[in-house]
Amino acid sequence: MISNYQELHRMAQNLASSTEGFLDIKGPGAGNHATNKFIAALGKLASDKFREDFSEKNICGSNSLAVDF
Repeated sequence: MISNYQELHRMAQNLASSTEGFLDIKGPGAGNHATNKFIAALGKLASDKFREDFSEKNICGSNSLAVDF
């Protein structure tokens, strides 16, 4: 059985390989927009698959320290 993180990794790889110019250096501005677009698309795929938002997880009590997927 594949774990959620393995499935998320697979989805990210598939999305990256199907995104034209994914590995192109875009520079400031354009690179940020491309990253935001990719993360939004991956978040949508993950939300549809897992029916839960795993995009950010608090990891240290009440101090709001969190990690993004």
